[in-house]
Order: sequence, then C-alpha cells, then structure tokens
Amino acid sequence: MTKTLLLIVMISLCVVHTAEARPKPQKNPFVANKELGVGLTVGVPTGITGKYYTGKQTAFGFAIGSSHKFYTPHGVFFQTDFIWHPAVITQNRSFWLALYLGAGTIVVIPTEDDANSFQLGGRAPVGLLLDFTHRPVDFFLEAAVMSNFDVNIDQPIRLNGAMGVRYYF
Repeated sequence: MTKTLLLIVMISLCVVHTAEARPKPQKNPFVANKELGVGLTVGVPTGITGKYYTGKQTAFGFAIGSSHKFYTPHGVFFQTDFIWHPAVITQNRSFWLALYLGAGTIVVIPTEDDANSFQLGGRAPVGLLLDFTHRPVDFFLEAAVMSNFDVNIDQPIRLNGAMGVRYYF
C-alpha cells in the first residue's frame, strides 16, 4: 500500500512538474491591420509593388517594373514572395517597425537588345517594414539574395535592394 501510494505521489509530482515546465508559446506582437496594398518601389525593380496579407503575420508580395541599369539583362522584372513577419523591432501607438523574411521567384523578360537573356530564379528578401497603425500606408526597405536557375550566366547569385511605399484599400 505504501509503495502504491508513493508511486502515485511521484507520478503526480512528475505530471504537475512537467506541466509547469512547459514553455509558454511565444506570441509575435506584429498583427496586420491591413489587407491589400498597392504602391511604388525604387531599386530592383523600379515600378509597382503590392502586398496581400493572408494572416496576421504572413503575406504575399509582388512587384513588376524595370530592372534598368541595376540588373542585367535589362527588361521587365516580375517578382513574387511569400513574406513572414517574425519580429517587431520597436513600436508605439502610431507605428510598428517590423522585420520580415521571405522566399519567392523572379522572372526577367529582356528588352530587344538582350533578347537571349530570359531569366527565371529564386529570391530571399530580408527587410524592414514601417507599418502605421492608424493610417492605410506602409514603407519598406529590403535587400534580397537572388539566384538564377541558369548557372551558365556571369553572376548566378546576386544581391539587390529596393524601397517603397504602399497604400492599403
């Protein structure tokens, strides 16, 4: 009887102790209060940008524009990304400054002078998002590592950047 009682007490202590020792889930304070935004971007590409939030911390981003002198071949540049906002760097009642990470694709359709240089590749952006809490606007600054699927080109891996502004509807 004593052994049974001792066993029950030990198992109970282990269960209670284990329940107390579990880490509490970490919550990201960034919560999107917008849905669809469209704006302008400067860098690679220079053109139109957009973002559609699919959840509180996730979104799809896109851009279309000119790759001009910052990217070879010169032409029309398309990019799409899945974006995750893992952390808020600072915040107050007016804005949040959040870090974001992503993964996506690029397509470059060359202009006539680079007609044989169609490119398809992947990209991994890292950026900062200045998200205003009471205004339908955000600003962003990002850097991205891009890799072309065609390894026979001069620079299969490149670094580029862009900054921009979006208005949310």
